[in-house]
Amino acid sequence: MLNMKKKLSFFFVLIFSFFSAFSQNGTITGSVQDDKSNEAISEVKVLIQNSDMQSFSDNDGVFNFKNNVPAGSQTLIFSKYGYENKSFEVIVPENGTVSIDKLKLKYKIQVST
Repeated sequence: MLNMKKKLSFFFVLIFSFFSAFSQNGTITGSVQDDKSNEAISEVKVLIQNSDMQSFSDNDGVFNFKNNVPAGSQTLIFSKYGYENKSFEVIVPENGTVSIDKLKLKYKIQVST
């Protein structure tokens, strides 16, 4: 019985290791600022294009996607009412981190008619 438990435990460790080896994800972190004032912009929606992943910047303009972004080329879309949308391409390394510091968003001038 003990031998069977060891074999079963080894099997589960092997299966876990196998799936971990193929789920090579990375992290994207960064911050968003106004292009004129250099002040942090909160509540900026950050989307990873062609996925359902999104994040929002906090009061310090900081956003992150922790350990859940597939490795490889990713395009981020930044949007907030009153600002021009911006896209930014990054290469996410396997089990690594990409840092985008002080990405600038341009304020859109609203013209009413």
